[in-house]
Amino acid sequence: MEYQSACQQTAEWESQVTMRIQELFYTCKGVDCSREVVGKSHSTYMMDPTRRTTYEEEMQKVRYEMLDISKEVLTREQVLNCVRLMEKAKFDAQQKMYELVRRQRLPPDAVNQIIKFEELKAGDLFFNETKIEESIVEPSIDALGMKQDPEFLAIIADFEKKSTEYLETKKLETEEMVKKSQQVMTKVEEQAKVKQEKKKAALKGQKEEKKAEEKE
Repeated sequence: MEYQSACQQTAEWESQVTMRIQELFYTCKGVDCSREVVGKSHSTYMMDPTRRTTYEEEMQKVRYEMLDISKEVLTREQVLNCVRLMEKAKFDAQQKMYELVRRQRLPPDAVNQIIKFEELKAGDLFFNETKIEESIVEPSIDALGMKQDPEFLAIIADFEKKSTEYLETKKLETEEMVKKSQQVMTKVEEQAKVKQEKKKAALKGQKEEKKAEEKE
């Protein structure tokens, strides 16, 4: 609970800083887009997994450009170990968030808050295991020219395969669930139809009996 509280405070502080920056930004001349439009667009955009990934990758590049890594560059072995751990953490988070979103209908803000908490948690676990700040891994990859390193690419490809297989499995599970749900609904509708027909038949029988009695 203490850790979760600290993460929440950190996230709230970051949110307040972001809000202050936005206040300054939207008071600048030349900005012809309202805060409301940007906020709504951001929430919608971030709910798309593919777009969220693109956004995070682009933002990470901006962060790296702001860093001074001249004092520290990781070794090739350190980079490979870090990438392996980071890809595993990303895959674990993907599974957790998929299950969470599927089981609970949460508003975008709640989803983003959970994602922020998981990011902070993953970053702390990564540092505890490696004693390396996650922020210097990507710059070290660039500094060492490892973007085409066979072992580096193999790690990325392995987790991409796991991710694709996981999503495909969940897709099949969802399709099966929908199929079963449709079968249940069809059965319920058929039962309701039979019940209605019996009711109509009973009413018809009562009317015929009444007519017969009236004739007598």
